[in-house]
Amino acid sequence: MGNSNAVTLKEVMSVKLNGKAVNIDAIELEDHPGDWGSTLEFGEVSLGQLDIAASNTLEFEFLADTNIFLNELVVYAGDAKVEITKPAAKEQIEVVEAELEVIEGQTVNIQVKNNLAGVSYVSLNEATATVSDKGVVTGVAKGITNITVKKDGMYSVRVKITVKPAPVAGQILVEAESAEELQGEEKPAGVNVSQDGGMSGGNTVHSGSAYISIYGAEGEITLTYKFNAEKAGHMALSVVGNAPMSMGGEAAPYVIKDSMGIKLNGADVTASDEAILEAPQGFGGEMSEADIAVVNVIKGENTLVITLSETYPSLDVFKLSEVN
Repeated sequence: MGNSNAVTLKEVMSVKLNGKAVNIDAIELEDHPGDWGSTLEFGEVSLGQLDIAASNTLEFEFLADTNIFLNELVVYAGDAKVEITKPAAKEQIEVVEAELEVIEGQTVNIQVKNNLAGVSYVSLNEATATVSDKGVVTGVAKGITNITVKKDGMYSVRVKITVKPAPVAGQILVEAESAEELQGEEKPAGVNVSQDGGMSGGNTVHSGSAYISIYGAEGEITLTYKFNAEKAGHMALSVVGNAPMSMGGEAAPYVIKDSMGIKLNGADVTASDEAILEAPQGFGGEMSEADIAVVNVIKGENTLVITLSETYPSLDVFKLSEVN
């Protein structure tokens, strides 16, 4: 067995022999002395003395994500090794879509291919999304979780669930689903659109979906967003995001009018003096919202163009809200 981190074995796996649990409470694994740039080092771990029958089934179940690797299983009866027969390869459960989106309070169905019967579903975080025994997922709160789809005798599969907040009346959320979408077929250099739930893996994305981070870019970057409006009129434009991360020293707030060019349908938008994105409070920190200006929206498709240079904030979502 090999592993990269020190761990108590019972916390990450269970072992059963012929349906009876094997006591592994006292087994502690130290981190291996190698590193990911070299071959992983394996060591022998004893599970103790067990009562075996003429025909036996030994089951290992992993209970959590872990960096444990199983290399070889050896059973001794006296001084002799007992022959071990590997089980027949299991089939993999297949789903139509491995990633699904759902709005808070609404539902979406996980579809298993080939009308497979006897499937069960488990949500890894019911505070974000729940799932019925028929695979109907209900969004509970914005965020991201996984639903594990299981069936005896088959390899399970996980479906990634993104829960978006319920839409607010009179509000339009404008965000990118991919970096390519922001600038046609050519991906802007250094632009990354992440959909893992928050800045650098956190869980505080305001819109419940994608956010944009920019690293290693040079010069001017243009981001183009398309969105549709049901009617023309004045709307308040704001943005949710964070000032650029600082790799050393204290990060400073991001003043939008000094560092971000904004055009809506070809017309310049002048940001207010108070339109400021706060510096992030560590990785995964809450994003801030900055009110930019009141703008004119046209009925149908609108084009929002954002120009950035030298300093690049993380951008979650632009919001357009009706003006009272």
